[in-house]
Amino acid sequence: MIQLLMQAKKGVLKDEASSENSKDTDRAYELDNDDIAAQALLFFLSGFDTTSTLLCFASHQMAVHPEIQTKLQEEIDETLHEHGGKLTYEALQGMKYLDMVVSGEKNIAGLFVCIRHYG
Repeated sequence: MIQLLMQAKKGVLKDEASSENSKDTDRAYELDNDDIAAQALLFFLSGFDTTSTLLCFASHQMAVHPEIQTKLQEEIDETLHEHGGKLTYEALQGMKYLDMVVSGEKNIAGLFVCIRHYG
């Protein structure tokens, strides 16, 4: 995304919709540093909102199901012990139960309400 914004700033990136209109074929958008910073912040906050929502749902589910929280805490403690108390990328990749909890919460957070009765 940042690469596209930088191309737009340099004038290399053209609006695809304007190429359909014969009189606007040479029009390019000009962006300044404030525009790029605003778009980057918006991109960051959009990702932050979904992450915080996932963490809220995961926290709620662990509070409702303490056995999940206990098993997850045991896996985290064991992993930290195996890696000398350091949390590395490889250590995170080895936590299979953590992956299942997070993946399961993604499915819960992604549910939608169906208002039509099929049956």
